[in-house]
Amino acid sequence: MNKAPVFSMALSSGGVSVGIGRGEILRPISLDGTSSGSYRIFFEEDSRFDGAVVMGKRLAPRRIDMLLEVSVPEESERMRSVLISFLNPKDDCLLTVCRGGKTRTIRCSVEEAEFIQPTLYDMLRVRLRLFCAYPYFSDPDDTGVSGTKTLPMFAFPFVSYTGAGAAAGLVTVTNEIVVNNRGDTDAGFTASLSASGRVKNPYLSLCGSVIRIIDTMKEGDVFTVRTVPGDKFIQKNGVPCFCFDRTSVFFTLPRGKSTVCYGSEEGEEALSVTVVFNNSYLGI
Repeated sequence: MNKAPVFSMALSSGGVSVGIGRGEILRPISLDGTSSGSYRIFFEEDSRFDGAVVMGKRLAPRRIDMLLEVSVPEESERMRSVLISFLNPKDDCLLTVCRGGKTRTIRCSVEEAEFIQPTLYDMLRVRLRLFCAYPYFSDPDDTGVSGTKTLPMFAFPFVSYTGAGAAAGLVTVTNEIVVNNRGDTDAGFTASLSASGRVKNPYLSLCGSVIRIIDTMKEGDVFTVRTVPGDKFIQKNGVPCFCFDRTSVFFTLPRGKSTVCYGSEEGEEALSVTVVFNNSYLGI
């Protein structure tokens, strides 16, 4: 029985992906920068007391350094040509890392690429540095949660007469969406608010923070609300709009489990909501 590799990577750009790991033409010799980022503490000294006052904390952009080697000597020249074109600093890349049974991704740019081959008969090595403006690793796929759930109608053991009809379950709608942010930091999200009838002034809320839309939706209308830092917006049927209460707070999802509530002034029974988010991690 073949086991999945304990460690592997893939670097993707422009629809092309290069595998790195055991069994691949490119194998990793060393890797640094995937376990944790560079932390920065901003503080001010106080002349009246010992120590200092912390003013802020943040993660700096991440740099990932790796040394790769072409494991098949006959492939050195071909891989050299492929990598020279592939490692383009003007293109964005996606690094996927599989380690310890987990798979996470991070967006990056090539900052340095050095080809090392003392003689034409030596194994080709590539020293690579990746710059990650956003320092967090993410899950490969988003997590989506909706306010729709199935209520089971039977318990077992169960006995029924032959030919008797019955419903096995009932689909119900609740105005609460329980989300589980398994990441290491708060997560922005994208919410889709869909109307199957007339809905007046729909809203989302969490822990006292509210995003309220000032508009009346008709059947088929969809509002998209995004709260990802640096990319916040509201769209109605795909068109940007600013029809929201100015006291609205575009909140994010805290770590762990939390409950996003939704509703409206009128027509709440015609409103359905789906929340999509991605977990972010300090490393892998």
